[in-house]
Amino acid sequence: MEIVIGDTSAVGSPTVKEGRTGGLVEAKVLNIRAPRKRKVNTTVWKDKRRKEKYGHDPGDGRIMVLLVPDGYKIPKDIETREYKVLMRFIPKRG
Repeated sequence: MEIVIGDTSAVGSPTVKEGRTGGLVEAKVLNIRAPRKRKVNTTVWKDKRRKEKYGHDPGDGRIMVLLVPDGYKIPKDIETREYKVLMRFIPKRG
């Protein structure tokens, strides 16, 4: 006779949770800074400069560094820039 009151999970690799393409993701703000300033393009360095891949920072923008504690909620292909990110700011209570 075997009496089992509580059962432990099986030994092995932890379950991997896939990133979702929607839903609510909570993040913590680590840093906020002003946008980068554009450098003057001189003819001497024009052919040696790297091409601007994604354009420049808008002058009235802000750069935010966010920490997402549950990283599995972020899609794995987020670097493809195929996603639109919407933010909602909620004040902390207490």
